[in-house]
Parts: sequence; C-alpha cells; structure tokens
Amino acid sequence: FFGICLCLRTMAALGTLSVTLTVALVTLASVLFSFGPDVALHGPRGLASIIGNGTSSGDYPFAGKPSARQRSANLTWLTLDPSSLISPIRMDPCMVVFRGELMALGGLSASGRPLSDVWRSKDALTWTNVHASPSFSSRYASGCAVLGNQILIAAGLRGGRNILRRPTRSVWATSNGHAWRRARDGDFTARENVGLVAFRGQFWLVGGHRFSVSYNDVWRTSDPLKGNWIEVVRNAAFAPRGAMGITVFQGRLWIAGGGVTYSYHFQDVWSSSDGKAWVLAVADAAFSGRSMARLVVFQSQLFLLGGFTVDGVTAEVWTSSDGVNWTQGPRLPVAAGELGAVAVSKGIVIAAGTGLEGEDLVPLRI
Repeated sequence: FFGICLCLRTMAALGTLSVTLTVALVTLASVLFSFGPDVALHGPRGLASIIGNGTSSGDYPFAGKPSARQRSANLTWLTLDPSSLISPIRMDPCMVVFRGELMALGGLSASGRPLSDVWRSKDALTWTNVHASPSFSSRYASGCAVLGNQILIAAGLRGGRNILRRPTRSVWATSNGHAWRRARDGDFTARENVGLVAFRGQFWLVGGHRFSVSYNDVWRTSDPLKGNWIEVVRNAAFAPRGAMGITVFQGRLWIAGGGVTYSYHFQDVWSSSDGKAWVLAVADAAFSGRSMARLVVFQSQLFLLGGFTVDGVTAEVWTSSDGVNWTQGPRLPVAAGELGAVAVSKGIVIAAGTGLEGEDLVPLRI
C-alpha cells in the first residue's frame, strides 16, 4: 500500500489546537479538499488517520470509527481505514497538484525497482491508477513540476537502489497524466536529486548529484518538448549540492539544506529573484543540517519536512515566514525522508518516503 498524510493547521495560532475537532469533506472543483482546522490524515501500514486535540464530534470524512490512538507531541492520531491506497509502497515519488487533483509519479518500490506508474486522487484517500504500464521511463530521485497545462518530470536515477544505478538527463511531459511525450534530453549533465520548479513562466532545474559529483548550476526552459535548456549560472553562490528542499515563495526561488553525496548535510537557506544571483538568507538555520527534506509553502509560510541528518532520519517540521527565522512545528507521525510532498488549498499532503527499520532504510507507509 501507499500511505498518505494530510496535515492541516491554523497557522495564525501555530501550536494551539482548536477546542473541538470537526471534519467536513468538500468536493468542489475549485477546492481540492476542505477540512476543519488542526486536522490531518495519516496512513501508516495502509491506514489513514485524523490528527486533532483528542476530542471529536464523531463527524469523520470516512466510514468507520477510530481504531487506534497515537500521541505525537501534543497531538492525537486517530486511525481510520481508508477506501483505497496506492500499491506498491514506495519511496521518493514525485508529487504535484494538477488540474485540481493530486498526482503521484514513479518512485522506488520496496524491492528496489524504479517505477513509472501514475496515480491521481481528489481527496488523498481514494487513488486511481492513471497509467500502470510504462509511461515515462521508470525512475526515482527525479524532479517534477507543473506549469500551465503541463507536467514535467526530469533527471533522476534509472536502475535499482544499489544495482546498475544510472543518472539520466531525460525529460518527459504530459498534458493529462496519461499520454507522456519524451522531450529532447536536457542540456544539463545527467544527474539525480535535482530541484525542479515552475517559476516566472518557465521550468527551472537546480543542482543535483552525479555519483560523487555535486552541482550548483541553474537551468531553465520555456519549451521542454523542444529542449533548449538555458544555463542561467554555472556556479551559483551556494555550495554544490543535491537533495535540497526547493520551492517558490514571495516571488523568489528558495532552497533549504541539501547534501553532498549523502555524506554532508547543509543547514543554510538561499533565495533568488532571477535564478542567477543568489542571496544567503541564513547560514546556520535553527534546524540542523539535512538533505532529502521537502520544502513547501502553506498559508504564507515555508514548511521544511523530515529528511536525513547526521543523527539519522528525522520527523522534524520547521516553519518560517521569511526564510531567516525558523520555528519547530508539529512533528511528522514518523521519521521520514525522500517524501512526496505538496501543499494544497487547506493543507499539506505527504506520501511514501524512507524511514529506518533496524539499520536499513526502507519505504514507509506514511
């Protein structure tokens, strides 16, 4: 199974829970989902949950009663059975919001097989397999982004987790999630763990790894199907890295953390208005150095979710309204990195990822 966590909070009172927990599922074309404040959905081992303050009106968006409770800081997890989840479980999927739906693309299965399937959902619980057979070439550790009516997936790793790993510079695009077209390969070097975002009407690719080499170059394209990737800067002001959090916030590109070939984790934050000139927001952020964390924007704040640190996989969540000052928020239900993560109108959705089981990194049903 494939697990989902939808975290919704009233950011004006972060850390303060509402007196009662109310949940209402709204199915409107203009709103992906709408729940009451301080609510989250969570699915460890194929289960879904609601997070709140431990009190409830009994008005759940799914059939069934809570079957388990788990304390997480000052929050209570109420476990419910979802209607359907994605299979197989996986780590490092690409996730986007496209035409009012969640889309989950590829990733790495528990058996170490790169995937090329595509799934979609309107509510983060019921998922439909859009394309089970190969669509884009199977991969993980890739970048994906949405611009207008187009989803782009670029770079990443072919081959298994530890066998025949092959960085790629191939680029694929779709206007419906089902029919994929291979674009001309990117002009950048084949690589993994890139940052890919839509910004100022173009797709932007930042950094990444290729085996023992890390990059700090920045590329952009307005027409990925024809190729024509333009190198904006070869050596940006930030140190070479991959697996950083990346997003667009307040009209600027932002990166947070990242790593160098899985051995060194950065704790700095940078931003840029044009992708060429990068400004250091903070050199030593309040969070410890980390890679494979996800950076999203929700209710005018940056959220840095999970990741790998020198101490292992973390469940920490950090928030900032300016990219400089960071505050630790409610923890993830489990420690996880390589998450799929997106922000929607009323919350943050995280899916799959990697956690620690014994001494092995394994896909998690989050």
